[in-house]
Amino acid sequence: MKTDFGLFLISFLNDLVSTLKFHFRGRDDKRREGEITMKTAEPGSISSGTMREKDLIPCFCDRLEELAQDNYPLDGVVEHLKKVKEIRGRMGESYWNSEESEFDLDDLFDALDEYAPEGYYFGAHPGGGTDYGFWQWEEV
Repeated sequence: MKTDFGLFLISFLNDLVSTLKFHFRGRDDKRREGEITMKTAEPGSISSGTMREKDLIPCFCDRLEELAQDNYPLDGVVEHLKKVKEIRGRMGESYWNSEESEFDLDDLFDALDEYAPEGYYFGAHPGGGTDYGFWQWEEV
């Protein structure tokens, strides 16, 4: 009887491992030596024509949430999802002119920069200060 249960358990675990391998193989993630690495953002603009925190923060929160969800459960993404929830909880009329919104905007820049592809950064476009997104580093 114990051997039947042992065989069942081994079979179950093998099926589980196969299922997980299939799941991760189907993702768009890059692979390095068989390990899943962070899926990065697509280069380009995510917001343009404004520098107002009232416009940027919700837009940046939306993009950070999308990127974090695409990369769940990798390290750091849970903190990014919590950060988005905290920021959204603070949004209100008095928030937009507060020092807190400035700090949150800085945090969003830092968090989004973590999803920039290699050789890119998140910030203002070098040719236009009101165009925010993921841009390639230019050599000086």
